[in-house]
Amino acid sequence: MKNLRENWCTISILLLILLVIFLFQKPTPRIFLRGDNLNASERCSSKSAETFQYTINQRQQVFGSISYQGYQNHYNSNLNKCFVTVTYYADGNHIELLDSYENSALAGCTYRKSKDNICFVENNFDATRDEVEDYINARMENTAF
Repeated sequence: MKNLRENWCTISILLLILLVIFLFQKPTPRIFLRGDNLNASERCSSKSAETFQYTINQRQQVFGSISYQGYQNHYNSNLNKCFVTVTYYADGNHIELLDSYENSALAGCTYRKSKDNICFVENNFDATRDEVEDYINARMENTAF
């Protein structure tokens, strides 16, 4: 009987210690960013791959044969948007900034050796190369506007 009582006391003390540790334990810090960035970034990555493939297929219909160089995506948490830059070669080097969620082209430029560059930013079809690059760089970072 004495042995059972000693074991019960030991178990009770251990349970009490565990309870105290549990109650006074600092919670693991959890970082919640606007729009749940981890999930948003994963969705953006997946959607960007689809947008890239769709864009390349569309450009091949326009230009015939193209050589694509790649794409880069970025979830901009300040704007809650998924941007993707697509680069390819067809009668010059092309770069385009697309909104993956809205399937829209926001900016782009064609760089040609023998002809003038053709650049646009949103509805400005007389944009300069620097304006396009600034516009793309600002959206591919978490810059607030």
